[in-house]
Amino acid sequence: MLRTVLLADLADSTQFVERLGDAAAAALWQRLDLQIRDLLEFTGGRLIDKADGLLALFERPVQAVDFALRYQHALHDAAAELKMELKARIGIHVGDVMTWANSPQAVAAGAKPLEVEGLAKPVAARLMNLATPGQILMSGMAQTLAYRAQAELGSERAAKLRWLVHGRYRFKGVPAPMIVHEVGEPGFSPLRLPPSGQKSWREVPLWRRPPMLALEVLCVLGVVGGTLYTTLRSPPALAFHERDWVVVGDMNNFTDDPRLDESLETALRVSLEQSRYVNLVSDIKVRDALTRMGRDPQTTIDRGIGSEIALREGARALLLPSITEVGGQLRVNLEVVDPNTQVTVYAESAEGHGQDSALASIDEVNSDLREKLGEALGDIRANGKPLAQVTTPDIDALQMYSQANEAARQSKLQEARRLLDLALAKDPQFALAYSSRAKLHLVNSDYAAAKADLAMAQRYRARLSNRESLILDARAAESGPPESLLEHWNTYARMYPDAFTAYLEAANVQAYSLQRYEAALASLRPAVSSQNPRQASTMYLIGKMNLALGRYKDAQVAFDKYESLGGRGFNRDHADLFAAQRRYVDADAVLHKQDATGLAGADLEMRLPEATYRLDRGEWRAGLDALGALQKQALQSAPMLARVYAGAELGLRVEEGASGVLPDVQRFIETERLIALQTDHPERQHGLFAALYGASLAARLGDTATARRVLTQLRQPALDSGYPALANMTRVVDAELALSEHQPERAIAALVPTLDGSELNLVHAVLLRAYLQAKSPADAAREADWLADHRGRAFVEWGSEYLLQPVNVVQSSLALLSAAEIAQAQGDVALAKTRRAQFLRAWPQPPGFVAGRLAKLKP
Repeated sequence: MLRTVLLADLADSTQFVERLGDAAAAALWQRLDLQIRDLLEFTGGRLIDKADGLLALFERPVQAVDFALRYQHALHDAAAELKMELKARIGIHVGDVMTWANSPQAVAAGAKPLEVEGLAKPVAARLMNLATPGQILMSGMAQTLAYRAQAELGSERAAKLRWLVHGRYRFKGVPAPMIVHEVGEPGFSPLRLPPSGQKSWREVPLWRRPPMLALEVLCVLGVVGGTLYTTLRSPPALAFHERDWVVVGDMNNFTDDPRLDESLETALRVSLEQSRYVNLVSDIKVRDALTRMGRDPQTTIDRGIGSEIALREGARALLLPSITEVGGQLRVNLEVVDPNTQVTVYAESAEGHGQDSALASIDEVNSDLREKLGEALGDIRANGKPLAQVTTPDIDALQMYSQANEAARQSKLQEARRLLDLALAKDPQFALAYSSRAKLHLVNSDYAAAKADLAMAQRYRARLSNRESLILDARAAESGPPESLLEHWNTYARMYPDAFTAYLEAANVQAYSLQRYEAALASLRPAVSSQNPRQASTMYLIGKMNLALGRYKDAQVAFDKYESLGGRGFNRDHADLFAAQRRYVDADAVLHKQDATGLAGADLEMRLPEATYRLDRGEWRAGLDALGALQKQALQSAPMLARVYAGAELGLRVEEGASGVLPDVQRFIETERLIALQTDHPERQHGLFAALYGASLAARLGDTATARRVLTQLRQPALDSGYPALANMTRVVDAELALSEHQPERAIAALVPTLDGSELNLVHAVLLRAYLQAKSPADAAREADWLADHRGRAFVEWGSEYLLQPVNVVQSSLALLSAAEIAQAQGDVALAKTRRAQFLRAWPQPPGFVAGRLAKLKP
């Protein structure tokens, strides 16, 4: 618990007994004990221990000050009667303490009824030992809180008090200095610097130390005053530098309103995250550190636990927030703790009337804190908006938003969306909640809902911080050219170099939208940091990019690291790593670890291997049936995915040469073409990709009129989009039209310029057929080998919602059959047998549509 600790010690008590005598001294002690009990009851304190001094606990520092002043007066009155001096040294500090009751047997044996331990106790003792007789010394936190509440002492008493700052003192065994304060009454209290001793001493600037006086005279003659001050001034209490990290402890809520726990803690984080000077160790990293410490992730982050976490995570400071209700006012307190010593270095507080004042108080203490940590005042003003503006003035809505973040962290995405819905019902202008809900919609492939939420966030853009505005701009750019989107994330990274999300999102653009897998890995390098709360996600994407590049060992290392960091939930790509190596038992084992998110689109996308893996093993009919089942399940809950799976099924039916497929292809083209022609449709990019893929299938089936009409309408929008996959698809349609007219050279000319490493797998499949038609076996063999050797790319390639993944994987196996046919035609019997054997290992029970081709190969 957070308590005020007071320690008092009577000065020269032994000499006092010698002068007065045992009996008289005992009578005086009894009288003082009664006065102490009365004073503690009056000021709200609790006596813990006493001898020739006392140890007491108070709820608030102003109560401890009230007691200390009254206690000194009681001693003064008793001393006046005896005509001798009787004074006490008193130390007061605020901090976390632990208390426990002793058993009745222990009390009967002489133990105290209540035990008190914690760092606050020895800190108060240090202050007490430093004090001179009659002096009341306080720590910074205690002084700040007591000074703000001094009106409660009565206006007449408060007017007499003097509050002094005696500077920094160092204590033996404690590396960090402490700022020491004094409270007292002129003419009654010492009100002077406590003298330094062997165990405690005041930090004196170098220029005032005796050994330096002679040197000073010489320095003044040659050094300007500004340089002298810079060189000789005392070091700061906490050496904080730009972009250093801090850990935020759990909110100590001393009010009767439990809603303030999560909501104000979230508000404090949002407020601090506006700074480009201070970095916050994320809540995810804090909970991960607790797990590594062998503690429950829900353990309260107090002074001791928080300091250990800060040391583990390389954070410079621990922030301990608390909120209390005093005299009808809500007071927000924030301590800055040095994790090395667990000593409070700075303390800030602000107060106001009612719950509505809490956010403004957080703004005030945050601004003061950032200035004390060294941030320029201009930057604080430029990168700080009122919390009620950048979050919500509604405490209930803020609490629901906080709970939604926690649900999302646990991959409970449906629950997170429900809580965001409730938050927005409470505050329909909560821009941050719209932005968060849009992200969930994007995960669910619900682009229409995401677009609507992003529009609402944009509408209330003034209620976003500068940092969140940059994120919103990037999210809004997702429907535009990918190069522009990439620049938005790079801008965010330049503005906030330790915002690791920016690097991860930039890598996503490189990987999914631009198909630049090496560039994606380069974007991820700054995010491979122990401070990154999404380090697990970073390692997952690194694994996926290495899979695309065929670096299976590196991919496995990254996926293992992902799991060691607590990664869970969506792990389909890890399973794909094993499937690419045809290790299906291992792939299935990984898939079984997946956790449902509760969002239909995300969960259906996780299940695509139900079809792809069967097809990859040559289980043709089972694979098509699984794809059809996924399509039916998606019709109601994720209609765009239903269209994706329909397009994938059509591609496979064309690949096998199924009859009657053209009318289905034409209907598919028309559905996607209408979407592609709507410039403001949230699914326009997918419509362009799917319609052009449908056109390539139509051309392959001989319907060149439909293919040309679609290409004429969609070529320019596809090229203007900036997506390489769409540009590739226009070339694929050109090539299919050329092949339908038996002009393979024209097809080859259309496709070869796309071979820059970002091309679709489909480009190589069509090139293979073009070289065969052109009777260029060596070139055809090269393309067949490429398809067989790039199975990682076949699985990873996004294209548009993985529409081509099933056919890509099938073509990687059929390429082995093509390679065998080419080798046999070239008279290379050994190679033909090797490729044939490889194909049969891949498809041990080959489907009927390849039976004729196999029959022509020599066993």
